[in-house]
Formats: sequence, structure tokens, C-alpha cells
Amino acid sequence: MWVNERDLSSAERMGITIVEAPAVITTHLHEVLRKNAHRLLDRQEVKKLVDKVQEEAPALIDELMPDLLSLGQIQKVLKRLLRER
Repeated sequence: MWVNERDLSSAERMGITIVEAPAVITTHLHEVLRKNAHRLLDRQEVKKLVDKVQEEAPALIDELMPDLLSLGQIQKVLKRLLRER
């Protein structure tokens, strides 16, 4: 419920938790992104992730790609994991 600024102090005295509007919007956007992250993960983003892992753990990527998994297969796995949260 939205509370006018002039009513904030009385709402707090009644024990109502007051949350700033930006925090509410941020929380809502965060949830929307979490629920839809699998739709937002495209091949280019997967390539960036693989490149970053290559910098940190080159042996892992060398062993994994391209013999075991292609970039497209990695994308599918990541999308499924995101969908499952």
C-alpha cells in the first residue's frame, strides 16, 4: 500500500514497515529479470561468459569445447539452469 509522505510518521507509529518507492521498484525489476533471465541469455552473452572462464580456467574450456559441447549446447544448458533458477 502506498502511504503519502504526510502520513509516514503515523504509519510507522502503527507498526507499518515503510519501504522507499525506489526500493520497491528495484525489487520488482530484480524479480522480473530473475524470472526471465533464460529468455535474455543470447549466444553473444554465452560467448562472453566462455571467454571470461577461458581467462580464469583455460584447461576447463580446452577440455570442454568444442569436442564435448558446442557454444549452442552450453547456451541451452545455461538457459535451462536459469529457467530452473
